[in-house]
Amino acid sequence: MQNNEEPKIIIDSDWKEQAQKEKEQLSNEPTEEENEELTFLDIIQPIIMETAISLGGAMTEEGEVIEPDLEAAEHNLEILAILYKKTQGNLNKEEKEVLETAMGELSGAFSNQYFADE
Repeated sequence: MQNNEEPKIIIDSDWKEQAQKEKEQLSNEPTEEENEELTFLDIIQPIIMETAISLGGAMTEEGEVIEPDLEAAEHNLEILAILYKKTQGNLNKEEKEVLETAMGELSGAFSNQYFADE
């Protein structure tokens, strides 16, 4: 016995709806870049770098020495001190060490520059 009937193709319209829903979900999910959160270190490292540059001795791309800007350095040190005070008990070990080390070294360098100018 041969079956002369052609196979029936059943088209399920639900798969289209499901595929559309999945596509919408994927487009609503944050990308990898959007998923990355800013960390405390991401916030303080530019302030630390700017403070170090403000203390002088850094060089421009042209090889010229950047003169100290003690007002900017002092301002940035104050910002770091405020952040340190306001984040007490909320920093992990690495964040605390980076902030304390930077504040200690930069404060010392600031004092050296300040008293060298007098």
